[in-house]
Amino acid sequence: MTHLLVDANGVACKLWWANANGAPERTRALVLRLAENARASTITLCWDAPAPTWRQEIFAAYKHGRRKKPDALVRAIAQCRALPFEHLEVARYEADDLLATLTRLALEHGDSAAVVSDDKDMLQLVEDPGCRVVTSAGKEIDEAGVMDRWGVPPMFLRALLGLMGDASDGLPGLPGVGWRRGVARALLGETGDPLTFRLVALADVPGLALPVGPAETPPPPEAWDSDSAEIAQPEPAWEAPEL
Repeated sequence: MTHLLVDANGVACKLWWANANGAPERTRALVLRLAENARASTITLCWDAPAPTWRQEIFAAYKHGRRKKPDALVRAIAQCRALPFEHLEVARYEADDLLATLTRLALEHGDSAAVVSDDKDMLQLVEDPGCRVVTSAGKEIDEAGVMDRWGVPPMFLRALLGLMGDASDGLPGLPGVGWRRGVARALLGETGDPLTFRLVALADVPGLALPVGPAETPPPPEAWDSDSAEIAQPEPAWEAPEL
């Protein structure tokens, strides 16, 4: 049995920014199409709980710099919450937490999960072959895709992103690393074997706190992280999927 688990807030925001007209209807059509493609037996839309979440409780600056959603987007999200699917929201938790938990429960019961999300954090889940991550554009990302994009296997993506930080979430990362993925990967250990990546001593990374060439340009947030689509900003350069 396959369970379709949707980052509903991220998907709804992304569709709205692409074209505000009819976003709820297009969200419904997208979910149904992806469920059919995945041959899913169940569909669950996971939503972020209102702040503060447990992350703000331990780090007050988390998402602190984000601007308020436009009123029209708030109304569109409310309409999406009324779509005829199963919806899940848990106080103090974000959709990411629910998606990961439901995926783990599905795998423990011998089922599979198809996670619909554009959030790079969700790519950690593809470590298990029973889980696949599908973007809102319908692109499936597997372990090889994570290795190609980030240079580490899914199980080490959390450590890599922790070292690099995430400006959209207000997470500073390690000074001197930033979007220099090469430096971050060096800190994880360049062993050539993903199964033996390890954290190494800072002294083993030459020039960590010194200029090490131009910082790598971060990928466009709309391409890898649905959370940034919540920010009040001009319409991103993102092509809406054909429904």
